[in-house]
Amino acid sequence: MFKLDDKKLQQKLKSLPPNLAKKALRKACRAGAKIFASQLKQDVRIDTGTLRKQVKVRAGKSKKLSLSVNASTGDPKKANLNSGEAFYGSFVEYGTKNMSAQPFIRPAFDKVKQKAYDATIKILGDELDKEATK
Repeated sequence: MFKLDDKKLQQKLKSLPPNLAKKALRKACRAGAKIFASQLKQDVRIDTGTLRKQVKVRAGKSKKLSLSVNASTGDPKKANLNSGEAFYGSFVEYGTKNMSAQPFIRPAFDKVKQKAYDATIKILGDELDKEATK
């Protein structure tokens, strides 16, 4: 079992070349995001199924050591993630003047945040250990 505190994490990440550190972080973040996306798909209200089908985990473009991994329903090529077939995800989550809110994003996050965090830390620890032994 890999137990991690901030100083250990920073030391291990700094000891790796930037491209390997970024690769380890991306894999770890993706693991956590997949758990969240899976819960989102379970919790989303279904009328047509479009919103459920459009929940995706995507790695964002990044520079240097910055990294983003998103679980979203929008088009990642556009600045506005409320685009594409399921543009109405935020309307469902927050409501509109004509429709009451039917939250599914925040409740899904609250259900799995610890599980997603644990998976992220485990994968990150495994990846850092793997790279350190090479």
